[in-house]
Amino acid sequence: VFDVLKATNPDFHQKLVMVPGDCSLPMIGLSPSDYEMLTQQVNIIFHLAATVRFDEKFNIAVPINIGGTKEIIDLCRTCVNLKSMVYVSTAYCNCPLKEIKECFYDPPLDAEEDINYLSTTDEAVLEVLKYK
Repeated sequence: VFDVLKATNPDFHQKLVMVPGDCSLPMIGLSPSDYEMLTQQVNIIFHLAATVRFDEKFNIAVPINIGGTKEIIDLCRTCVNLKSMVYVSTAYCNCPLKEIKECFYDPPLDAEEDINYLSTTDEAVLEVLKYK
């Protein structure tokens, strides 16, 4: 992935900045100064954070996997120099379809409603629903 970048700009790694965060939190857990720095200076955002435990409890997985992605998108919308947002996911959607076309499908559910429902529903109820 970085071969061309290494060839054209061998010191590219000096531009990389790691910032601590938490995808389950508002503003992805970034400090206000880190959030501001990213909105002003970032050109590319890679979003690969998720919980990949397929038996994870909903109250843990939803804030990280859905809420965290929403927070990343919100961050991207405020970045003044953003050229690209790269999202990598282990999730595969549209499995009920017999034929999956190479196109964007409308989501079957609203993410905000899902987050609100899952954050206010008893964990025991969610555990039963998980296997339905």
